[in-house]
Amino acid sequence: MQPSGSRSSRLSASDWNRFLGCVRQRGVQAPSDRWYVIRAEQFERALGGRDPRSCDAADVTGYLQEVGTRASLADWQFRQILDALQILLETVLDLPWASEFDWAFWRDSARRLETSHTTIARQSAPEREARSDSDPAHRALLDTVATEIRRRDYSVRTEQTYLQWIRRCPAQDQGHRFRLFR
Repeated sequence: MQPSGSRSSRLSASDWNRFLGCVRQRGVQAPSDRWYVIRAEQFERALGGRDPRSCDAADVTGYLQEVGTRASLADWQFRQILDALQILLETVLDLPWASEFDWAFWRDSARRLETSHTTIARQSAPEREARSDSDPAHRALLDTVATEIRRRDYSVRTEQTYLQWIRRCPAQDQGHRFRLFR
């Protein structure tokens, strides 16, 4: 197999055939296997004409950092890039450092964080989860407190703690109405 559009590839036809064989051993079928070749070619082009056999961990890290910042790239596409690079560098080219490279770190970093994750929760609106309490005043208080905590730019953990304490109050409230003290 020859690479798709790259006539200047420094890899031989037997390298590409071995690469494709490894991709297929992992259960990737045509036409999806073509994308793995494309991902490997993109990396080869990013090396700027250097032979992929001469690259090192810093080259791969830099490439993954650059590619990982593309907003148009989906999680599965980033994992596909990782798999293609790992097959190419570790299996096909048998680079000694590639077996020591932290592929798992990059694979873990390819997952999107949940909106409730503390590092990005601040970007979403205050949670308006289905609450078990039927008192509209209590729901309004929770929403108001969450909004005020975010306005003051307090920590997400602080917000969670305050809301938990407010949720516990009705048991101790004995019928008194909630109000905010400013």
